Amino acid sequence: MLENAHDTAYALVRRDFLNRAKWQAFFSAILMALTSIVFPIGFDVERIGGEPYRLPEDTKVGYSYFLFITCLVFIFLGELFATRVILPIDA
Repeated sequence: MLENAHDTAYALVRRDFLNRAKWQAFFSAILMALTSIVFPIGFDVERIGGEPYRLPEDTKVGYSYFLFITCLVFIFLGELFATRVILPIDA
């Protein structure tokens, strides 16, 4: 895992690491999207008392939820930016 982090950092300096960094970012975005789908399934746990994808009515959403959604938006925008900026360099 540490090697992948170095690959991403080296992509700024060495062009041969750019392809690995693009794929790492792509799979990271996919895993984050899967997390956003799988996470609400656990709302039916007895401690929470909701249903899958539906929290109880008296539950309030904290800052972490807003940070989670903001993170998803930034990942999406980052992927769009990477597609527009990085891919034309290779063409």
